[in-house]
Order: sequence, then structure tokens, then C-alpha cells
Amino acid sequence: MIVKTGDRIVHQLNNGEGMLYEITEDLVNPLKLIKTLSKDDIKSYN
Repeated sequence: MIVKTGDRIVHQLNNGEGMLYEITEDLVNPLKLIKTLSKDDIKSYN
């Protein structure tokens, strides 16, 4: 997977919930947490 600055990634946990991250240009912490997602929220990203 190749991602670019500004791309967003959904990390789905085993319980069905997840987290939405955005890729930043920060070399120390390149992932910025945007928000946590419920099981229903995750469905909209599939």
C-alpha cells in the first residue's frame, strides 16, 4: 500500500469499531487521529 499526505486510513479493530487516521508530513508522527468510529460508521467506509 502506498499512501500520500492527506490520505485517510480506517483501522478496524476485532470488535468491529475503528479509528480514522489522516496521513501527515510529520516524520515523527505521520498518523493523525481524526475520530473513533462505531460499527455503523465503519460500514460507510467499506
